[in-house]
Amino acid sequence: MLGGGKLLVFVDPPSQVDNDAQGHNNFDLPRLFNAWGMQLLAGKVVADQRYAMTAPGAGQRPQRQMTWLNLPPESLNADDRAPLTRNV
Repeated sequence: MLGGGKLLVFVDPPSQVDNDAQGHNNFDLPRLFNAWGMQLLAGKVVADQRYAMTAPGAGQRPQRQMTWLNLPPESLNADDRAPLTRNV
């Protein structure tokens, strides 16, 4: 990125796994994104039932997490017309 390359960033602003004792995360994403010249699109989420991972849920019972994605290579569009996944 520093050399002018491309970057695709996935963030988890309301992270379930990196919270303090009161359940709040301590990341200042707007400040970080401003430094990178980026913006966070509030209210947007990526979820996919097909690629959902299984993780401990309530009572430590396995639960499908549709926002925790396991994306195998075939899930990405290798077509050169898809700018987000070109050369990934």
